[in-house]
Amino acid sequence: MLNDLRLRLRSLFKKNAVEDELNDELRFHFEQQVEKFIASGLSPAEARRRARLAIGTHDQIREQYRDSSGVRFLETLLLDVRYGVRILLKNWKPASIAAFSLAVAMALSVAGLSIFNGVMLRPPEATAPERLVAIHTVAPSSDSYSISYPDYQYYRDNNHSFSGVAAFPEEISQLPMTVGRLDETGTVESTSDNYFEVMGIRPFLGRLFVSGDDEKKVPEAVLTYSAWKRWGADPRIVGETVVFMGHQRALTIVGVTPKNFSGVVFGFSADVITTLAGNSQTFTQRDNRWLFLISRLKPGVTRESARADVRVLSGQLAAAYPKEDKSRAALVTAATLLSSNPDTRSTAGLISAVLIGVTVMVLLIACANVANLLLGLATGRKQEMLIRSALGASRRRLMRQLLTESAILCAFGGTAGFLIASIALAQFSQFSTVLGPFGTFHFAVDFRTNGIVLLMTVALIFTASVATGLTPAIYASATNVAGALSGEAVVGGTRKSHVRNALVVIQVAVCTLVMVGVGLCLRSLRNLQDVNLGFSARNLTSVMIDLQSNSIPEAQWPNSYRQLKQAALQLGGVQSCSLALELPLIDSNWSTDGIRFEGRSDQTRWTQIPVNVVDGDYFATLGIPLLRGRTFNSSDSKSAPEVVVINHNMADTYWHGADPIGKQIRIQDHNRIATVIGVVGDSKYNTLDEAVHPVILLCPESTLRTGFAANHSHEG
Repeated sequence: MLNDLRLRLRSLFKKNAVEDELNDELRFHFEQQVEKFIASGLSPAEARRRARLAIGTHDQIREQYRDSSGVRFLETLLLDVRYGVRILLKNWKPASIAAFSLAVAMALSVAGLSIFNGVMLRPPEATAPERLVAIHTVAPSSDSYSISYPDYQYYRDNNHSFSGVAAFPEEISQLPMTVGRLDETGTVESTSDNYFEVMGIRPFLGRLFVSGDDEKKVPEAVLTYSAWKRWGADPRIVGETVVFMGHQRALTIVGVTPKNFSGVVFGFSADVITTLAGNSQTFTQRDNRWLFLISRLKPGVTRESARADVRVLSGQLAAAYPKEDKSRAALVTAATLLSSNPDTRSTAGLISAVLIGVTVMVLLIACANVANLLLGLATGRKQEMLIRSALGASRRRLMRQLLTESAILCAFGGTAGFLIASIALAQFSQFSTVLGPFGTFHFAVDFRTNGIVLLMTVALIFTASVATGLTPAIYASATNVAGALSGEAVVGGTRKSHVRNALVVIQVAVCTLVMVGVGLCLRSLRNLQDVNLGFSARNLTSVMIDLQSNSIPEAQWPNSYRQLKQAALQLGGVQSCSLALELPLIDSNWSTDGIRFEGRSDQTRWTQIPVNVVDGDYFATLGIPLLRGRTFNSSDSKSAPEVVVINHNMADTYWHGADPIGKQIRIQDHNRIATVIGVVGDSKYNTLDEAVHPVILLCPESTLRTGFAANHSHEG
């Protein structure tokens, strides 16, 4: 096979030498045959005639040799390419318009393919990523896919399918810190100590976490390459410490990750990676699910056998802990850069599909434009096609020439579009932006083009070549002598008009479809703008406050909050100020707490309801109307009976139109009783499209007695 390929390449690029060798060989065989005929008694003239008849003419043999070696096809293709380039250069104005249209459409298509590849197909940065799988659990009564720390330990220690099981929370923190001698603000993520071993990631400097680091008395940290470069790229950083503001213990920096590792949470560029070591309740509560698992299959183990193994383990947990793990089943899926949450993957897949659909439609519009331009060029070349046909060219040969010209256009436009998209996507691989009250975050989304995108682009170029060139080729290659004599080839006839009209209809139909889609998107955006939030978002601003990270003792928090609030009210232009644990439409997962209704026999189970901690000025600041009763005031102190405010939907749902003011509810946290003192209007809490649901609003002063606010030290 290699010899055959070498011979074909030599015949193509060293044509004269091969021709000379072929002529010498033919001359040798011819003389040998002549000598045989002369030896048989024929005259030299008759021997030459007989030899010529037996062997054939040299030209015929050379043509047969070219056909058998495949050189003829390559020679013809090169001739078609050279001729097509000359024709396009001759008609450079319409060719430039066509190439520009295709370049723009191809750039959009390549960008869409790259985003789809980066979100849905690109594997994590790891050794042998095809061996990685994600583990999450589902239950009919819960929409959570995460896993508790005790359950993670069980899956890690009792499976038979994985060489390692690592865990990480899909959470990030923005903290002030001291790195060596530098005071910085960085993004912090956490992983289990075996995460880098499972992923097969090698360090750039020092070492990464290994199994057993969670149990070390001296906590450790790893810097990402991007943070190391941004903070001075000190080659002696290993051994230095990083101290988070408000924490007494210093973390020793043991290494720096490789350049291509940006962090654990997809999309965010982390600065510091720490282990999951801790002694809080989150590590002991089996019903506190906050971890996602990624595992590496053992050699020879398939995903199907791993699924069966994990199902057995989840069944054992459900039997051993029916209260926490009843009806909860474990699932095994392929690991991707995207979130391990299947709902997130489904949403991302839908968005990617819509994006690709739009870009393909734009490409179809561009192809229709180019097909019309090529059809116009083909009209003026009818006589050329007739002459070439008269000289012996078949219709197939003419169509191939015309398709080659369209392929040249599409290849030029596709290459230009690929380069434009590659340059543009490379600029957005890493960027920073301000996320409201959370501060500035660094993002790292690898949407850059790779081999998969290149192959899909080549497929698009081939498809576009056929789509743009087939109709003009069929029309121009149809030889019609009568039409040429009557002038139809120059002026254009009924058939050409029908073809062009059909292209216009297709173009208008696709454009209409795209415009309708754009119109629906704009209407959806308009509808989102018209959504009744239940509060006024005009002129609102927010700031995150973390007293714990600023080393302020918990006993001083109430006074510190009051001082901060008074200072904010002194700022110019500030009309009202409030403190709140959660802000609307910023966090999509508010904390919940179980409640029971005192004095009612129909409520025997704890009902989980979202809760928020706000002060008395919260409702006036956000413009939330008070419907009944009152809001919080200075009399609602830590020593006074606990009170709550509820929204209108909760009053209707659980009191069915009766007045809830003065009614008491028992809150599961610390098993305390609170009295309803007010009802406020419903609003949007987590997302714009959420349905109205009950919400309980707690007073900051009264919740300090339970430690609730202390566990959520990010008031805004």
